Amino acid sequence: MKDFPFEALVKIAQEDFFVGRIIINKVKTEYTAEIDIINKESRKIYRHVDNLYGGGDPKETLDQAVQKLAEFLGHGGQCLH
Repeated sequence: MKDFPFEALVKIAQEDFFVGRIIINKVKTEYTAEIDIINKESRKIYRHVDNLYGGGDPKETLDQAVQKLAEFLGHGGQCLH
């Protein structure tokens, strides 16, 4: 991850129309993450999940964002329709 913003797509189990999207950005010396669920085809945001701030490492920030997305999907967010 040298270029920012960095976008990662996360497959959502048993979901044909939506995918998780995490955008990692560098702000001065820290990293932020924007976590959304987007439509696969149009790439429009279906649901904003969360933002993370103050990450010290981009890979660690990405891991935390994936965990946050998994928690959201595990607590009622899995039914997107």
